[in-house]
Parts: sequence; structure tokens; C-alpha cells
Amino acid sequence: EKLFREFSDGRYKAKSDSFREGENKIRVDSVDRAGNSSSSEIKFDADWTPPLLQDLKLITDKDTRTIKLKIHGRGWQKAYIYNLAGIHKVISIEENPVTLVTNWTGSTQYSFYAVLEDKAGNRSAKSRMVTYTTPEDENPEESLIGKGAASYLNSWEYSTDDLEGASCHFNFFIHESRAQLINCSLPSPILDEVDQYSYDRKLFFIEARGRFSDRVKIDAKAYNCKRFSWDDPDTWFKCKVVYVGKRSGYIDASPAIMMYVNEHKQPQSKSRGLVKDKKFVTSIFKETDHHGADIQMRSVLDFDFYMDKEKQVKAVGSEYSPYSNMIEVPEVRFLDMDVERAQYFRFPFNEIVGVTQWYGEINSGMVHRGIDFGSYKKKVYAMNDGYIKYAGWDSHSTDCLSGGNVVLIKHDNGLYSLYAHMEDYKNGSGHKWRSGDRIRRGDRVGKTGNSGFFGCKPLGYHLHLEVRENSRWSSHVNPKNYIDIDWDKVPEY
Repeated sequence: EKLFREFSDGRYKAKSDSFREGENKIRVDSVDRAGNSSSSEIKFDADWTPPLLQDLKLITDKDTRTIKLKIHGRGWQKAYIYNLAGIHKVISIEENPVTLVTNWTGSTQYSFYAVLEDKAGNRSAKSRMVTYTTPEDENPEESLIGKGAASYLNSWEYSTDDLEGASCHFNFFIHESRAQLINCSLPSPILDEVDQYSYDRKLFFIEARGRFSDRVKIDAKAYNCKRFSWDDPDTWFKCKVVYVGKRSGYIDASPAIMMYVNEHKQPQSKSRGLVKDKKFVTSIFKETDHHGADIQMRSVLDFDFYMDKEKQVKAVGSEYSPYSNMIEVPEVRFLDMDVERAQYFRFPFNEIVGVTQWYGEINSGMVHRGIDFGSYKKKVYAMNDGYIKYAGWDSHSTDCLSGGNVVLIKHDNGLYSLYAHMEDYKNGSGHKWRSGDRIRRGDRVGKTGNSGFFGCKPLGYHLHLEVRENSRWSSHVNPKNYIDIDWDKVPEY
């Protein structure tokens, strides 16, 4: 029986319903013009039935803060697991069940679905979406101040580390929903070294490095109105304030560092993005050589946290530490700008992230001025040292053409980098960047997002990255020439 239709170019195509699923055999008889003949047999397996995906099950563990996925199905060899942003993980059948989330974030919803694939490449239909909302992070200590104030200090970040030195005392008046700072004792920072350098002999950068206490012990006393009592006339028709308890703990109070040159405060040096793990690095720029000037530092403690999350009562304020030790500014080091520009930037992520659109490609008649990295809510990091030129919403374009949440950095060597379409523009302490802030290589710039528009429509979650010769949009250059990474290892989507 002839099972194939012959085409003029020598190809053959099987007729419909010629084969069955499973093992098939084909005998091919060949005869040339001289009457010579030959015969051969071909065996093959046919498989066009997709694997059966029965169900998905999430397995959660509150102790280890992990989420695993168990796939129930038949006939599959590979599973494609998706979250709301796209592909999350690809696993083989041997990896089932698979861990999808480690060290989850409290009060966060995680959603997943899957598609199965068999060894022949047939894929199942998309499964149902499975969702889990993690519980709110609980306060490890019980309340000490009685009924009616159970939320007191619930939002504080506690630490088991006994950090000595920095401490502050508060009074919390529950009946007035008011927090009062009594006093603070902040240790002086330690200044380890000072450097001075210049790229162009026009701007001179003074950089200071040192250590300081990055967490503060909080002691808080709570007071409330005593309930009406016939036995206590002070409760008749008025509030009798009584002490009801106290709490202690450690908080990350967003400390910053302020530089002083010859005892003069340098406001441009204050930046919350420069302090981490009890260390600080901060710098300022001057238009003259400051060799021999005296440098000192002070830590600045900016309070902005909830005393009572339920009643939205915040403790807000600032406190300054005593002065640090003093170091003189050394002689200036002159750096070669051209040398420094080659491979000047680091990759904007802490992992390899694929490219969805390269610099110079044409999109809707426009030249793409940067590189787009496809990623869902990934942290973005500064590619080198500089100052925040602008941070906020891109209002310079039209409503139908906007970069959304953007950060523009002027780097120490004169180049600019722009990060656009982000979900936020917050530093590592959770505060928004502001114009004039000093930012260091590797500091958190923000998080990839879906803000802004092109053609009046959002573009999906990604980072649009530009490198510019100056602040003007027309000065864009190819970021590939300035970023220190093996681009052959960066995939293209």
C-alpha cells in the first residue's frame, strides 16, 4: 500500500491516518531505470498523545519558610513551571517534588502553574493556578503591656544580637496614639581612611571609609489611661496616665553618615545607600584641591518606624552622634579618564539576566537607545560610583511615551547611566533615592518593573538600561562597550 504522496523535488509526505500511535514499520522498495531493485525496512515509534497533568499541590513549611511543588501526572519527562511573570523553573521528572521558594517573604502571595512535556515533545494543556499566601511575620516576643495594646511594637525588626553602644529611649502614650523620644546615646563612628582623587583636575573627590554601629537598641515605656474606678477619684471625668509595661529590641533605624571638612557640615555626603554591615563609604566633590583639610564624621539616626502598626503611630525624628576621630586629606591622585572608562561598569544585576532588545535595534521606527533586560521584580544595582542626577517618574516625555520610574546617575568619570521602567527607586534601606544622593557601585538602585508606556501601552516587566556621554538623551552610547561582562554568556530572548 502506498502510504506517501510524492513531490516533484523528491520529498514524500505521509497521507493522513497512515500510521498509528506506537511502533510502525515501513518497507521501501526502490527500482532504477535499468530494473535494479532494493528493499529496506524502517521502524519507528509514533507518539502524539500529550502527557496527562492531573493536579498540582503546594507543600509549605513555616519553619524553613520554603514552598515546594508536587506534580501529579503521567507520561511526562519535563515540566515547565510558571509564575505570574513568566517561566520560573524547568525540571525533570526525577526532581519532582521541587523547591520553588526559599526564605519566603511574609504576607506575600505566590502563584504557579505548570505545563508538562513528554519525550516526544508533546505538551499538556496549562494546569490550574495554585496559590499560597505566606503568613505575616510574627513578633517573636509576647506583649508585655496588657489588653488593648497587643499590636505594640509588632512591626519592629528584632535581632538576637546584643549590639552594644547605640540606644534610644521612648515613651509611648497609647491613649493619645503618640510616641515621644526621650534621649539617644549614639557612639562616635570610627574613621579609618581618607582618599582624594580627580579625573579631570576640575572636580576633586574626597572619599572617607570607616565603621559605625548600624543598629540601635530601643527601650520603650508604654502608658495608658486607667479605667474609671469609684475607688480612685483621679479617674473620675479625666485621664489618669499610668505605666503599663515596657519593651526592648533592636531596629534598623536607617542610619546615615555625614562628613565634616574643617568642622563644616557637607550635606551632599549624607546618603542612606552607603552604610551596610557596620561599615560606611561616602564621598563629596569639591572644585579645589583640599590637601591637608581635616575630615571628621558623624552618624545620623533618622527614625521612621511604627510604634503601633494598627493605629499607624510612627516614631519620627533625627539624632546625631558625637564627632569621629580626625584624619587629614592626603595629596590628590589623578586618574586617567580614558583608561577608567574601558570596562568601567559592572553588570546591573547580581546574576545573568537575558536581553529582550539590544541597543540600536529599530522598534516602531525608533532607534532603541539602550538595552532591555527581561526580568520580573529583580533588584537592580548601580554599575559604578556617582551621584543621583534624577530619581522619580519620567514626566519629561508624553503620557504615551514614558520611562516610568527612572534613576539617572552621573558617574565620577563623567558618564551617565539611566535605569528605566522600574517598579521602585529605593535604596537598600527602603528609602527613595533623591537628587544629589551619593551612590556607590553595587548599591540597590531599585527593582525591575512594568512602569511607563510605549505607544500608550505598558511594555511588560523589564529594565531599560542606557549609558550616556552626558545627561541629554541624544548622547546615548552602546552599553556593551562599557560593561565588564562576557556578553556571550548573556542569553537573548
